[in-house]
Amino acid sequence: PQGLHRAMVYGQVPQATTPAWVHCINLPALEHAALATETQVLAKQGDLPALAYSLTRLLNPDLDAQLATGGIRIQVLKREHLLHVMTDAPVCPARRLIVNPVLDFLKTLDLKGSNIKGVRLYGRRAGQQRPTWSYGTDFQERKRLVPKAEPSFAASDAYVGDLLMAPEEEVLRADLTSEMLGSQLEQSWQWGLNQVRKLLMKTQLFVEQSDLPRTPPPLPLKDRRDALRISLVWGLVGVLLALQVDWLLGQVIHPTTPSTVADAAPLPASKPADDDPENGGLSEAFSRLGWEQASDFEEDTAFTGDGFTQEPSPLETNTPFVEEDLETSPDRSLVPTPDLLLNSPYLSFRSQQLNEKLALYHQRLQESGPPDVLIMGSSRALRGVDPAALRQELSALGFGEPSIFNFGVNGATAQVVDLTLRRILEAEQLPRLVLWADGARAFNSGRTDVTYNAIATSEGYLELEQQPFAPGTVDPDVLSEVDEVSEAQSVGESFRESYQVLDQTLSEQLGRWSAVYQDREQLKEFVRDYVLTPLVAPIAASVSDGQAAQNTSDMPIPEGSRMDFDGFLALDVRFNPATYYQLYARVSGAYDSDYDDFELEGVQYTAFQNLLRYTQGKNIPVVFVNTPLTDEYLDVYRMAAEEDFLRMMLRHSATEDLFIFRDLGQLWSDRYDYFSDPSHLNRYGAYQVSDRLAQDPMIPWPPAFNFPVSEPATTP
Repeated sequence: PQGLHRAMVYGQVPQATTPAWVHCINLPALEHAALATETQVLAKQGDLPALAYSLTRLLNPDLDAQLATGGIRIQVLKREHLLHVMTDAPVCPARRLIVNPVLDFLKTLDLKGSNIKGVRLYGRRAGQQRPTWSYGTDFQERKRLVPKAEPSFAASDAYVGDLLMAPEEEVLRADLTSEMLGSQLEQSWQWGLNQVRKLLMKTQLFVEQSDLPRTPPPLPLKDRRDALRISLVWGLVGVLLALQVDWLLGQVIHPTTPSTVADAAPLPASKPADDDPENGGLSEAFSRLGWEQASDFEEDTAFTGDGFTQEPSPLETNTPFVEEDLETSPDRSLVPTPDLLLNSPYLSFRSQQLNEKLALYHQRLQESGPPDVLIMGSSRALRGVDPAALRQELSALGFGEPSIFNFGVNGATAQVVDLTLRRILEAEQLPRLVLWADGARAFNSGRTDVTYNAIATSEGYLELEQQPFAPGTVDPDVLSEVDEVSEAQSVGESFRESYQVLDQTLSEQLGRWSAVYQDREQLKEFVRDYVLTPLVAPIAASVSDGQAAQNTSDMPIPEGSRMDFDGFLALDVRFNPATYYQLYARVSGAYDSDYDDFELEGVQYTAFQNLLRYTQGKNIPVVFVNTPLTDEYLDVYRMAAEEDFLRMMLRHSATEDLFIFRDLGQLWSDRYDYFSDPSHLNRYGAYQVSDRLAQDPMIPWPPAFNFPVSEPATTP
């Protein structure tokens, strides 16, 4: 024992007033000078073991609790005139329980004589390498120069000598890193939430959840009447507040102009009226708010929210990663999409792009009948398979001039593809071969299928539900399967669909009296871009990239991009990682909503099975192509999902008739000039994919009608 010279041992009989015997034991400190000095004196001299012992006693006042749990363990270092103290325990010690007692104790020691000018306190959970929190203060004024490397404490006392990494150089205010700033902001945010919680509880309108009884007692009759009155009053206040907010926002979006100005400078007769949102009269109001005005206000919120009207920045379009001329198809005429919808025989499916594709496909059917090859899938098909390049190469190989149409729709999953081929298109409108280009995320049944759910509440879908299957349209086995699935639908899902229809109807009725309902999407974008984003940006900058769940299935498309008459969307943008991530967040697979709760078994797999049985009954081959992705996109999380998906598709290709699977997922993972973003091909990559698919001997390409069938030419 340090500083203890002797130990006196007493023996005493119970109830006696004096000891029966006394024995004196000489301790090592009596003979060894190094042990003679008291611990408190050594601590004042800056002795690290003495400081560690003293702090351990200070923070573990209950010896029984310390022996039972291990207590709070202390590690002490002295480096660069600073005393570093690490505290750890099975549960990370709270900073408020550590900082004040330790600082008070160190101030009583007066460590100025030991050349200690400040202290840095840390807390962590036992076994961790990095501290959970930190705190620092200086006893003497010193320059704000600290080692560049953050102190790194060993997980056990066996490596106490290596707790700090030697600093290579010194930087000014290195303690104010973005990580520390983000941590402080997050702690301040939590403190603010606690203060708001306390304030709400002081109003007596809120109580802690733990204080609520599991079964609330029944209220007396008088209290129930009072509760009803209070509810009516607060409900009326809420309605009035909602009306006031709606009116104020309406004034912001539609500012009124003085009548004198209107009389002095009347608008030309040909100019659209300011109060007509369909004629673009909101441009002035939007410019005042700083909103980006889209070319069309669409009903499909998923379509506009994916950024199809966003203009590419110069960094994205003018800085290609590889400066070279790449092979591509010639430019083709673009479709005037507004005119398409005017002549469409289909009702709206609440998906702007699906509506346009159906209208364009109907036009193709009237001109030349069903295509030989129909390309299905999501945006990976829309941008990733070029019908012109595919037709050119098939013609060169001896298949004539086959008719090919790209029916890719943004966000289309297996359910959407199944719905399109089995329900929306009639039997005589089907192609001779289906080329399905997509990937694993289209089969994820664990995530919310936003695209299909929106379609399921549309007018077009409701009309499909009311129409029975035409005789001969569906194979009897498939029809019985559909009947079984329909009968197996839960009552809860039926109620949910009815509620969604009722909610939509009420929203539209109430929207007629609202000043901002028609411009709600622009209001959402304004709140997101100018209110929410600035608030969360400092915290988001402190965590690793991709912490927020985002949807990467449909990255922004440059403004003005339109599909050609084959349904293909050709993009010239080349993916450059050096500049791309200056504009868009790097979203890891663990935080990508397309991979949420990744599960291949479920509604998507059922839709896939129904589609295969249907096409097999129609003798239509289905070729599934796993389109290429970049190594920037295929992280560990997504790779695990891709491997499960590949195993499933290979198993089906070996057991299912008229089903072929071709894997191109990692074919050009580092050829960034073939991509427009980490997971979508551009027109150059689409050309290469189409050329490769045309030469694939495993795909049973149908020769064009009225073309003599011959042996396909072989390529060296």
